[in-house]
This record gives sequence, C-alpha cells and structure tokens, in this order.
Amino acid sequence: MKDKETRSWVFRALGILGMILLGLVFFNNLFVALAVGSTGIFWMGTMEALYQERAAYALKLQFKDALYSVSASLGVGKSVENAFRSAVSDLQVIYPPGSRIVQVFQEFENQIAVNRNLEEILLEFSGEADIEEIRQFAEVFVIANRTGGDLTQVIQYTALRMHERMELEKEIEIITTEKRYELMLLMLLLPLIILYLKGISPSFTQVMYHTGLGRAVMLLGLGLYVAVFFIGRKIIRIEV
Repeated sequence: MKDKETRSWVFRALGILGMILLGLVFFNNLFVALAVGSTGIFWMGTMEALYQERAAYALKLQFKDALYSVSASLGVGKSVENAFRSAVSDLQVIYPPGSRIVQVFQEFENQIAVNRNLEEILLEFSGEADIEEIRQFAEVFVIANRTGGDLTQVIQYTALRMHERMELEKEIEIITTEKRYELMLLMLLLPLIILYLKGISPSFTQVMYHTGLGRAVMLLGLGLYVAVFFIGRKIIRIEV
C-alpha cells in the first residue's frame, strides 16, 4: 500500500511537471503554465495504467515459471502443498529476493505452514493480482483439487496456455513498436517546432502568445495535442 501511495505521488508530480512545461511552450506565461499544470494530476491514471500493464506482464511471466516448478515437484510425488512450498527455492534461483513472485510464494509457504487451505490462498491471490490467466488457473485448480483431477496436467496446461498467450502479446508488441515510436516522435515534434520558431522568429511567436486569436489557436493546439496522444495510444493498443 505504501509503495502504491508513493508511486501515485510520483505520477502526480510527473504529470504536473510535464503539463507545466507544455504550458510554457504553448503559452509562454508562467501563470497560465501553472494553471495548465494543475491538469497534470489527471495523467496519474494513464501512467498508473501503463505501470500496471508492465507489472501484470512481469507477474504472468514469473507465475508461469512458478507453475513449471510446482508441476516438476508434483511429478516426483510431492503433495500439492509441498510442491508450492518447494517452488520458493526454485524461484529464488531465477529471480532476486525482492521480486513479486518470490514474495508471493513465500507468503504461500507461510500460510500453508499455519494450515491455511491452499484453495483459499490461490483464490485470494488471484483476486489481488487481477490477472485473467491467474484467476482462471485458481478456479480450475479448485475444481480439479476437489474432484480428484490430475493437478499436474492442469498446472502444465495452464503454464503452456500462459506461454502461448505471452508469445502472442510479444509478437503484437513487436509489430506495433514502429507505430509507438512514431507516436512518441509526433508528441515530441510539435513542442520542438514551437521552440524552433520561437528561436528563429520571435516576432511570429509573439503574435501567438500576445493576441487573443493567437492564444485561442495555441489552446486549440494543446487540446489537439493531448487528444492525439490518447487516440494514438488507443489505436496501437491491441487486447489479446
């Protein structure tokens, strides 16, 4: 919770600072720039969404590796609880101690040690993670465990499906990389053009900064600039 609050404040600060800089570029007035900067707080949601997307992808990758470890332990005859507990040592070899998946499975180990039901642990974690593949795994695991199903096969199948889906996501990311760079270039280009014109032709930009029509044009330009970012991001964002 503390990390999330810290991250929220950082995102707020970055959003406000970014909008202040844009305000200075578009209006060349500190007071107007500060007013524009106050809207930067609304960028927190966008930055948080980007962060969560990356964090979810990393957690899915780590959870897939954890399932392979659990499956291997089940294959040599360990009970399902001991298989989940044994996964901690395997994950510590692959990932650093502070990584999310190591912390998660250490918590699994602690809860299993106090005889908490593994089904409840997995369902609770799937709710916290809010990742479709993990939620589906937890639900299928509960059904298979209660009906005496082949847990090894269930876990292997889930890991395989996660791998296939992540490979598809990676391919889509590669395909859209060029478009993402084009969007980033476009977002940098307009402020750079304004700064360039300000440097080589101050009289031209004075008209834009000191007349009612010029300010209206710059305000419209800033609005379109922000709209292009959101529309462009929506176009290149493909859900799997």
